[in-house]
Formats: sequence, C-alpha cells, structure tokens
Amino acid sequence: MTARLARLPWEGLALVPLAFALGSPLLALAGLVIWFLVPPAVRRHRQRTEQAALEADLVAVIDELSQHVRSGSTVGASFLSAVARRPRARAELEPATAGVAAGRRLSVALDELSQAEARCSETVRLLAASLAIVSKSGGPVAPALERLADTL
Repeated sequence: MTARLARLPWEGLALVPLAFALGSPLLALAGLVIWFLVPPAVRRHRQRTEQAALEADLVAVIDELSQHVRSGSTVGASFLSAVARRPRARAELEPATAGVAAGRRLSVALDELSQAEARCSETVRLLAASLAIVSKSGGPVAPALERLADTL
C-alpha cells in the first residue's frame, strides 16, 4: 500500500482541503475518489497502449525479416537491420541483438532471451520457436516467417 501511495500525485490532494474550505464536503469526497482512482487507470491505459505498439513493431520486424531473407540476405544481418529501425522492438530484443552482433545464431539468441526474460512477449517466444523449428528441420526460413507474421 505504501508503494501505491508513493506513486500518487500528491499535489492534486491540495484541492481536497480547498473544497472543504469552500463548504462542499461532497465535492471534497469526489475529488479524493478521483485523485485516488484516476492515476492507476491512466497508467494501465498507457501500459496497454505501449504493449500494443510493441507488438505492432515486433510484427513489422518479423515481416521485414522475412522479406530480407527472401531476397537473399542472411537471417542474422536481416534481423539486425529490421530491429535497428524500431526503437521499441530494439529495446525488447536488445539481448538477442547483442548476441547476433557477437556472431551467435539468431535462433539460439532468441531462445535464450525467451527463456531468460520473464517479461518477454508472446510474439518473441513465437519467433524464437519458429526459428528453432526451421533451423532444426532445415526448412526455408522466409515462408515460416511470413506465416508467423500473417498469424500475428
């Protein structure tokens, strides 16, 4: 409870005594309820919006990755190129990006990321699983990525 109180905008609480001074306890009570409930609702909305934008960026990365691979680029170079243009995806995929830049296989780097990060998105887990299956089976990468992007 104290952590929640620490996040509240205390400057807005100054309006409650002002409402009492003006002789309106009902207005003060309404102000107190709004002061306590609105910031968490705004935070939840902001988090949902950020998550939706991140998922859209990740789908765009998968789509661009499939296009680059289909045109003949390597999977690792295509991944680094696609992630570099999207800051949200770059932040989410930073450990995998560093691993690929250091010479590791993309499927291994994404698999380690999805297992190590508890907050890793479902899209990253699906991408890791798709690349792992394709690399083990020896199948074509681009069609698998295209199907994944269409599914998401």
